[in-house]
This record gives sequence, structure tokens and C-alpha cells, in this order.
Amino acid sequence: MLSSPVSTRSRNDHSSSSSNQDKNLTLNFGVFLFSFFPLSGANRGIGLELCKQLSESGIYSSIYALCRKSTQELSTLASMPDSKIKIFENIDVMKEDLADAVKVAFQTTPKESDPSSIIPIHLLIHNAGAYGPPGASNEETDYGSQTLDRIDVRSMLYAFELNTLGPLMLTKALLPNLEAAASSSSSEEESQPKVVIISSAMGSIEENTSGGHYGYRTAKAGVNMVGRSLSVDLKPKNIAVSLSKSFYG
Repeated sequence: MLSSPVSTRSRNDHSSSSSNQDKNLTLNFGVFLFSFFPLSGANRGIGLELCKQLSESGIYSSIYALCRKSTQELSTLASMPDSKIKIFENIDVMKEDLADAVKVAFQTTPKESDPSSIIPIHLLIHNAGAYGPPGASNEETDYGSQTLDRIDVRSMLYAFELNTLGPLMLTKALLPNLEAAASSSSSEEESQPKVVIISSAMGSIEENTSGGHYGYRTAKAGVNMVGRSLSVDLKPKNIAVSLSKSFYG
């Protein structure tokens, strides 16, 4: 069964995020002792707040903040005294060389001289995602771009590659690391390595009563199915998979 270890506050209709909402994130991971924890999309918004809260929780040895490019806020957080946050830039979940990039960062294959050199990953959170292609400023998002009269192939492909393929391909690339953590854990649920996919109520067919948002809705519905299939495929490997609604909707 897919379960959510993340307690969320969400809305059913999509809207832009705000800094005040970031403060409402509530983590409830139980009594886990995470040694290595990579988080995609860690440079702002939900990802940045997760880094901040996990930094304060004391349940990890290292937090790996994965992002295309760091922000001043993330860099400041990582530079604080005794910070366990390590920033890995140029990690783009939409690039075909994703596996090569994470191989360098996490040693996904063991060195011949040291079979135990793979970095075990105990918690992987897929947070990287977006509504659609950025606007002219490369930051603004046009939330009216996915209506029936405006949707196009570019918007559909962008949403699918980022929100659906991204979590699947990053999990695949880091599978050796998750397996390394699983091999050293017991079968107890709280000691299992975990993959968390932050999805959205926008991916729900039942809750879609307002239409539109074709690219984003389709991509989130797709990643829900990815999460379900991963939960089946990874169960024999003692790796748990969880789907969570977005903190915003």
C-alpha cells in the first residue's frame, strides 16, 4: 500500500506558492535515523523549506540538495555552522545525462578497490516539478497557458518530462544506492529506505471538477502511476515508496 509519511496541507485547485505557505509545512517521519538524504528541487519553495526543517530535526547525517542552480537562500543555509547540507548543482532531471551526473555525486557503482564505496541512500524525496515552461523572464509561469484553447505540445512535453519522467529516472539512477541502504536495514518499516514523490491533487481524476491545466494534471496523474509501479517493483527489495499531495495543491 502507498502511504504518506509527510503530513501536508493542500488545496485541490492549483495556485501559485507563497513564502507564508512554506511555514505551514509539517514533517512527520517517525523515529527514523536517516544517514544520507538527497532532495531534488532543493533550491527554493517546498524543497528549500524541507532542507531547513530537516536541518533542524537532527535525524540525518547528510542532506544532499540537488538542483540545477543554487539560490542565495540555499547557499546561506548550507554555509551555516555545523550544517549537514551539501549542494549538488547541475542536476537536471530533464536531461538524458542525469544518470552520469548522479553517478559522480553519489558513486552509484562501487570502486573496484572498495565494493562498499556506494553511498547508501535512506530517504529520497522527489520535489522537483513545475506547472509548465517558464515565461519570458525564465521565472514567471503563465497559469493560463494550459486551457483548451492554448495548450500545445511544448507545454505538454515539458510538464511530462519534469513532473513524470524526472522522479522515475532519478529513482532508477539512484537504485544501487537505495539497495545499498536496504541491504543494511532490517525488515522493520521504520528502517526501510524510502522514496517519497510529492504529487498533487491536480493529478486526481475524481477531484477534477474544474477542467483545464492539461499538461500539469496529466503529468501528475502520470507520476501517481509511476509511484504505484515503483511501490510494487521495489517492495521485494525492502524499499518503501510514498505518494504525497503537494503542500500547495
